[in-house]
Amino acid sequence: MNRTLKIYRLFPFGLLLASLVSCQSTKRSSANLPPAPADPQVFGRTVRPVLEHRCIHCHNNEKPNAGLNFQNPSLLYTLTETGRFIDPGSPETSRIYMAIIKPNTHPGAMPGDGWGIDLEDLQGFRTWIKDGAPWPEGKNGQLEVKDYQVKLDDYP
Repeated sequence: MNRTLKIYRLFPFGLLLASLVSCQSTKRSSANLPPAPADPQVFGRTVRPVLEHRCIHCHNNEKPNAGLNFQNPSLLYTLTETGRFIDPGSPETSRIYMAIIKPNTHPGAMPGDGWGIDLEDLQGFRTWIKDGAPWPEGKNGQLEVKDYQVKLDDYP
C-alpha cells in the first residue's frame, strides 16, 4: 500500500513530463536552425529588383500598406500576431512569400495588379528565404522606388 501511494504521488509529475515531451515538435523551429549558406547574389539578382519594381510603391516609408515597409527591413523579420513577413529559413511561414504565390485572382495575392510574379522570380524568393533571407547592409540593402514594371513577356 505504501508503495502504491508513492507511485500515485509521482503520477502528476509523470503527466507533466509526458505533456511537455508531447508538446515538443519534431520539426526544428527556424529560429533554432543554424544560418544556411546564402547565395549573396539572389537578393541583388532577384529579390531586390522585384521589390523595387513591383512592391515598394505600396510598401514604403510614406505608404506602409498592411504595415509592410520595405524601406525599413528590420520590421520585416519581427514576429507579430499574424506571423512574420519574412521568416528566415521558412518560406511557408513567411507572409510575403505566401502572398506572392497565391493565384493572381485571389483577393490576397500580391502584387495586387493581377499579374503576379513570374516563376523564376518566385523560385528566387523561395531560395532567398530558405537560405535565411539575408538582407544586405548599407547601400546594397536600401531599396528605391523605381518605375513600376511587369514582365509582360512572361504572361500569356
